[in-house]
Amino acid sequence: MAALMTCTASFAQEPPVAAHDMSVLLAFDKAVSFECRLQPPPRKTKHPNPFGTPVWAFDYSAKTQTLHSYSIALYPGGSLFGERRAEMEAAIREQITKLSALGGDVRREGIGIETNEAGRESFFTVMGFGPGGTAYGGFTTLPGGQYDLLVMHMVDHEDDMPQEQKLKNPARPGKQLLDIFGTIEAAVLQNNESNANKGLEGTGDPQTARQSPQP
Repeated sequence: MAALMTCTASFAQEPPVAAHDMSVLLAFDKAVSFECRLQPPPRKTKHPNPFGTPVWAFDYSAKTQTLHSYSIALYPGGSLFGERRAEMEAAIREQITKLSALGGDVRREGIGIETNEAGRESFFTVMGFGPGGTAYGGFTTLPGGQYDLLVMHMVDHEDDMPQEQKLKNPARPGKQLLDIFGTIEAAVLQNNESNANKGLEGTGDPQTARQSPQP
């Protein structure tokens, strides 16, 4: 069955991973037709977003088929989590040490640190949890330090669809964030390079881009 490819984006910014490719990448146990949407610009509030302000962010969901949803977001380098970045990385290292000492399967819990051949690290942890669901996240600074990448995996514990639309047997992914992060990162890097070649430069407003000045 062919998956539905639906993605709304601005002219300047296309998603780094197409909706269909995202569902294939996650190896769901049944067909999932993700809808991909570009997040609107964040509203100004009294308190700053603890994650920072993204250059762009895309959401992937299929509410009538699965309780799992995802997001891919790009941030200006060094801005993701602000001053808390070093603290978060240290906390993840501590989590790994404690879970390993207890004989726990760290990777199964969605926690880990992956190091590539160049020695650059990607961090994975539980970003939030509660009665309604759990949020997992993976983040890294991309080569060159110009951008930070955050990929999120949200799992709803309760199906919030109307009773007649509740999912009886929702699709489940066969891959977790640690399995697919490297592929998403490569797609984001390729996407950034493509935009740079077109002369498009993110402004911090995810709905717009500006034409780079010609030398």
